[in-house]
Amino acid sequence: MDRRLFVLAKVVVGVLGIPTILGVVWFADSLSSVEIITGSILGLSSLLAAAIPKRMFSRSPMRAFTLLLCGAGIISGLNLLLMRLGAIGGIEIDVVVTNLVHVLSFFAIVLAIGGQTTITRKS
Repeated sequence: MDRRLFVLAKVVVGVLGIPTILGVVWFADSLSSVEIITGSILGLSSLLAAAIPKRMFSRSPMRAFTLLLCGAGIISGLNLLLMRLGAIGGIEIDVVVTNLVHVLSFFAIVLAIGGQTTITRKS
């Protein structure tokens, strides 16, 4: 995967993590508990995944931790996306597109990190 795409995905994930957290705090009284938990997981995993520098991915535990964060972000983002699509009061297309971009950015990070995985045998 292209390094520029990886950097762009990390920037998008980091930038979208801030309004996600702020949105959960701002609209907490009108959100369900599932939306609060899911939004918090999405926002925090975004900020943490964006903050890990590229040179740390050479260590296997850090790479696994980042993949775990991205997996949590993808699952929580898809959960929020499906909840938005099933909203009774109407679909806010800007929120749906933002959630979709958030999930796709996490997926791009997973593809970039997953491509670096090597399996070595100890003899």
